[in-house]
Amino acid sequence: MRVLLKFRTTARLFNSSKSTTNTSPVTSAVASETKFEPICAQKGPYVVTLEEGKKYGWCTCGLSEKQPFCDGKHKGTGMKSLKFEATPELCDKEVYLCGCKQSKNPPFCDGSHSNLSE
Repeated sequence: MRVLLKFRTTARLFNSSKSTTNTSPVTSAVASETKFEPICAQKGPYVVTLEEGKKYGWCTCGLSEKQPFCDGKHKGTGMKSLKFEATPELCDKEVYLCGCKQSKNPPFCDGSHSNLSE
């Protein structure tokens, strides 16, 4: 399945020259310099249906009470949400968004949760 996303600042998200102290791909993609390591909100994906054209903020910190979406609980952690817009390819079907916050293809689940210890 090939999915297209519209990111406001793709270059800034994935080609950041800032170094982080964490190993999480999500942290590397969306964090400023921080020692905060994302919390695994769920060891598996969140199955969601997205609305075409709607803008979403995917939770990168794992603290949100509205998983897999951001509710602002990251404030003070140095993290920020990963913003994306649902394109037609994402709509009218189930989409699997990462719950463990370790995906190498955020916000989508890539199976990284299967490598986590209990």
